[in-house]
Amino acid sequence: MISDKKNMFFSSLLTSVSKSKKWLYDTWKENETGIGWSLTEDNYYVMPWGGTLDAIRALIYAGESIHSPIIAKSLKWLLNSQNEDGGWSSWEIKKSCVDVTCWIVITLKMINDQTYIELLNKAYIYLLNNQKEDGSFGAYYNGESRIYATLLAIWALYDVHPIECSKATKWLLDSKNSDGAWGFKYKDKNSNVVITSMIAIVLHKSSQLNDQEMIDNIIEFIYDSMLSDYTWESLSEPYIAYEDCKDKEQIFTVCNHNSSMWAIMALIRLDGTIQNTILIKAVNKLIEMQNEDGSWYYNKFDKKKYTWCVANAIWVLVDIEKMLSNSLMYVEMYLKQVEKERKNRLTQIILTICVSVNFLLTLLMFIFHFNIHLFLIEKINVIYDDVKNLILSNCQSFILPLSITIIGGVFVGVVLHYLFTKK
Repeated sequence: MISDKKNMFFSSLLTSVSKSKKWLYDTWKENETGIGWSLTEDNYYVMPWGGTLDAIRALIYAGESIHSPIIAKSLKWLLNSQNEDGGWSSWEIKKSCVDVTCWIVITLKMINDQTYIELLNKAYIYLLNNQKEDGSFGAYYNGESRIYATLLAIWALYDVHPIECSKATKWLLDSKNSDGAWGFKYKDKNSNVVITSMIAIVLHKSSQLNDQEMIDNIIEFIYDSMLSDYTWESLSEPYIAYEDCKDKEQIFTVCNHNSSMWAIMALIRLDGTIQNTILIKAVNKLIEMQNEDGSWYYNKFDKKKYTWCVANAIWVLVDIEKMLSNSLMYVEMYLKQVEKERKNRLTQIILTICVSVNFLLTLLMFIFHFNIHLFLIEKINVIYDDVKNLILSNCQSFILPLSITIIGGVFVGVVLHYLFTKK
């Protein structure tokens, strides 16, 4: 049976997800800057990436309807901002951005609505036009190759453009460090848990993670990177963006990541279960770090409530919730099967007893009758034919009780089998 602790754990997951969804609905905005979510709770400007896109993806993944007014209006605003080249922009990069476009493609695939086929096809063309000769992708057209952009492109394209994805995957695997993990840049010797976890998730999603040794190395690296409080250090990736690609006016920006959320998500996908005690403690710690209003901080030093951080938390918690729900279903099915097998075994035991009793009764009746015959033969000196006739006569009288006993036993066995196997 499922223990009370596991039931409490499952309940805490549901409560946490529910609080997070409420926070997202409460922080939704509609003003002259757009319709959706801002980067942080107190930010006035509606953002495509880091706000609206992330919130929509999380709410849909958590089971919210795409037709709910808030999601429908936000999604329409987001999709209407698609550029002529098929990509979408971010607030850092005014031109189309590979990262944002990939996340929108991933979200639209999650929605799985034929209405968005034309938008998706335009986005595919934009992404393919931005792939470099070596298979990698940058944040924007002709931008420096980034592992983050490349892994997102694989995620967005793997099921529609497998050849191009194979080139990107080869570049990604070539950039792996000797410790079996990855850093932010190609051949970056400073491996980190964020990019390693994301790559594991993407390769697993695209069915390209088949090397058990590689899987074991990734899992070992993630656990080795864990801090003593069952969290992972959150990281920021600095990179160069351009205000305008023509003028090449450089601006520096960062991409923040909550490492714990990506690490947990990778571990539950690679392991396929949540039976590991350390992993359960990590999930409990993540839930414990949630604010009372349902939000999360990016890290313990930054007290801003980021929309993308709450969205990622929902994503990983819903992942665990779905896994546990499936586990509970399998447990229930297993218990029903065990109960059915138990009833079948009991029926077999009773049938065996009935057959044995019938056999003993038959044997006793035969012996009883046979002894009478012997007694008669010994006492009465008759010729062989008379003895034979006497035995045959008595055997004929034995057939009736024997038949009744066998038929009765079979009848009792059938009735018992029906009673014990009835659902």
